[in-house]
Order: sequence, then C-alpha cells, then structure tokens
Amino acid sequence: MHRPLAAAIALTLAVSPLAAQRAYAPAVLQLPSSTRALGMADAFPLGSTESDALFYNLALSQNVAGITAGAQRWGAGATLLAASGAAEWWGGRIAIGVQTLGYDAESATVTGELDEAALFGAGAVQVSERVAAVGYTRRIKGLRVGLVAKAVEQRREGELETTAAFDLSTGIPLGVVNIGLAVQNVGLTAEFDDNDVDSPLRVTLAAATSRAAPFGPLDVLPAVSLARTPDGTLVPAAGVEVGYWPIQGRTFFARAGLRRPAGDDLDPFTLGAGFQGDRIAIDWAWASFDDGSTHRLSLRWR
Repeated sequence: MHRPLAAAIALTLAVSPLAAQRAYAPAVLQLPSSTRALGMADAFPLGSTESDALFYNLALSQNVAGITAGAQRWGAGATLLAASGAAEWWGGRIAIGVQTLGYDAESATVTGELDEAALFGAGAVQVSERVAAVGYTRRIKGLRVGLVAKAVEQRREGELETTAAFDLSTGIPLGVVNIGLAVQNVGLTAEFDDNDVDSPLRVTLAAATSRAAPFGPLDVLPAVSLARTPDGTLVPAAGVEVGYWPIQGRTFFARAGLRRPAGDDLDPFTLGAGFQGDRIAIDWAWASFDDGSTHRLSLRWR
C-alpha cells in the first residue's frame, strides 16, 4: 500500500476527545450529497463516473462526467436542492456543483453537531445555506489526487455569513477493489450569527468494487465506509447495489444500506432504487427517522 495512504488511514482513526466541545456549521456540509449513495447508507461507490463524486472522493473518479440534479425533503421542514456536472479538462477532470438547504431552526444559536432529525421540525428562525464547489482530479506521478474548493454562505435572520473550505482525496485500486480516503471541509473557524464555529471536518475511509460482479442474472456492487464525524465519532456504513437489465441498455437498480445512526432519532437502514436507460438515469432514496422519513430524487444525464 502507498505510504501516504497508509499514513492517512492512521490519521482517520485518531480521534480527538476535544472535538466534542466544539460547534459546527453549516448543516448543508453535514448531509448526504448523492441519491445513489443515500440509498446505500451514504457509502458512496468509489470510482463512480457520476458527477456527485465531487462531494465524496473525486480522486478515484478519473472518468467522472455528465450532469446530475436532485432534491430532498424532510417532511414539511426542510428542502435540499443540488446540481453538479463534470467533464474532461487539462489532462484530468473538472467538476462543478452547488447545493442549497432551507430549514427552520428553533433558535438563532449554533450549537453542537447537526441533528438531522431536527430538519423535520418547524422553528422560529428561517435559515438558508448554500455551497458552491469546484474540483479537479488527475494522476500526479502515479498518485490519484482530487482537490475541491468550496465557497459557503448562510443566511439567518437577515444576516449573511460566508466562509470557505476545501476537500482533499486520494486512493488506490487493488485488483477489483478501490480504496480511498477523503478529508472534507477543511476550513478556518468562522462566525455564524455571532457564534464562533468550526467547519464540519469529516474524514472518510471507503472501499468499493470497481465494477459490479455478475451473480446469476444480477449485477452486484458492494461499498463500505468508515467516517469520522466532526465531534470525533466513528460511523461505519455498508451498502449494496443490485442491477438487473432485461434489455440491453435498460437497467433497473435496487439499493440498501446499513449504518451506525448518528443520533437516537435516525434509523440505521436506508433504501433506494433507480433506472438507467441510454444516457438518462433516475434515482430515488429513502431514510427513516422517528418523526418521519426523508426522500431524495435525482436525474442524471451521462
């Protein structure tokens, strides 16, 4: 294994006990960023060519291309809209994406790490968050590297706060398995509504097969991940995608995932489905909470 990747894996497992005392913002950087991945418990299939790889591990998506647009709802409480695109550029691949999240907060104070179940509630404070990301990936002396720069803003009670962050990812193919590491949301301490908060730093070690394996009439693609959340918690996740194509060029997908819940209100199971025909793909994902369920739908053009 490459020494830089081995050292980075060790850093993934180094948990700081002081991190739990901090506050983190914005929420949009702490949510799943792909419909396909959400159906697999947010274990993104490394090496995927879809443009949402921008928000996970761009280094292993050396052939990333196309356009993706999606939306997610948490009951009547919050809405997430996202779009991304990627193409070949300057000997590598460039990807661009935007995400916007609108929700109601119970108060103007930013505290702790995101409790996703709170997005179902109706609060007195309207919050709007946006992130714009630009990423580039290519091989550098045999090493796969991805770099993503992010501009972030949050509007809360008429106040606008802005900050910036970046992601760095790398990885190696080992036979039919891709192994990758992504360090995301590296940023300076910012001020949101007069509160000093940290960027929600996330470190994810992940693995997935580079292509689906035939199993009778089905194609099976598994993926696993181990993420270190901003407060130092390790969150394992595993998912599987099963494809069936009764006609050449027309494929139906079923997805399922299992993860360690980040909160007491989050159920560990996720489900998803999809259809791909020629250059168009439609994906759906579902996750359940004590207060309801969230649905995400996206459309991809390859």
